[in-house]
Amino acid sequence: MPLNDAKLRLCSAQVLGNAADEMCTDTLDLGMTSPGLEGLGPSWGLHGIVTTTFTGLAEGCFLSIIHSATDNLSAASVEHTKMFIPVASLVAGTHFFVPIGKGVALSRYIGGTFDIVNQVATAGAMTCWFGPDNDVGNEP
Repeated sequence: MPLNDAKLRLCSAQVLGNAADEMCTDTLDLGMTSPGLEGLGPSWGLHGIVTTTFTGLAEGCFLSIIHSATDNLSAASVEHTKMFIPVASLVAGTHFFVPIGKGVALSRYIGGTFDIVNQVATAGAMTCWFGPDNDVGNEP
């Protein structure tokens, strides 16, 4: 039976990129500052699956892990790790994984952002969650 913990899910089929840069709907409360996840390095991080193919983007986007000391994550939150995704890869069914960067402590609250490059999308959605890299087949 696959692991399916909705508490690690940040958004489900959320429309992203139709405005400027956007954050995932939810955040994850780690319960404490510097919980040690950054020591896991590339084995734990932010997952994203494109649920609706993105159109209207010229170049692509950055999928980023952000963190903050408060549960009010915003554009002012600290960016922890990010990955560029070219527009040609933003097609339905594609899975992305952004690993937690090693050596940089996390604040208590973490989330994900979708930062577009240049034009806004006319369509596109993703489901995002945090989890181990080896969690293939256990998507929420």
